[in-house]
Amino acid sequence: MQQFQKGVREPHGILELYTWLEVDGIEQLCSDFGDQFALKFGYIKQEFSDSNIRGYMDTPPNEQVTDAQRLSWARSRLEEARSLDDPFLAASVYAFPMTATSGKLAYIGSVVSAY
Repeated sequence: MQQFQKGVREPHGILELYTWLEVDGIEQLCSDFGDQFALKFGYIKQEFSDSNIRGYMDTPPNEQVTDAQRLSWARSRLEEARSLDDPFLAASVYAFPMTATSGKLAYIGSVVSAY
């Protein structure tokens, strides 16, 4: 990433790697390490509002939402995301090791999201 940010040109043959990943490589990438997940906090943070908590906890509008209710709501949503029942909340993360003929090891990573 540092080299990319410095404007260093792409290495020779990178298009071959891209093509391989788009066709054959994606299956290998997604099968070797099992399915890990990452939470999409950009989406989740929108749900952490007192109005959503009121609806979830059936808290009347005239009652104050407590920190305990906020924590319960957050734990519930994070557990739902962890169980991968809600594709809006989680994405699958994969890593694939690649070894150069020189013996140097690099990892290709991927984040796959339904939405």
